[in-house]
Amino acid sequence: MGFTIDDALLQTQEQYKLQLLAGENGCGNAISWVHLIEDTTIIRQLWGKELVITTGLGFQEEGSLLKL
Repeated sequence: MGFTIDDALLQTQEQYKLQLLAGENGCGNAISWVHLIEDTTIIRQLWGKELVITTGLGFQEEGSLLKL
């Protein structure tokens, strides 16, 4: 198996004070690519095994992050 979310957390958790809030069951999944998105236009191009990160700046309407 390749680099996983667990691996990323273990390597960065202390330095960046990260805390896993949800999705613990998926932390063993391999990551093939990392995307930073601020709107939903790129979502059609995701194929699986990508880690998607957002700051939330492009999702200003209430509930829009939940729809993502």
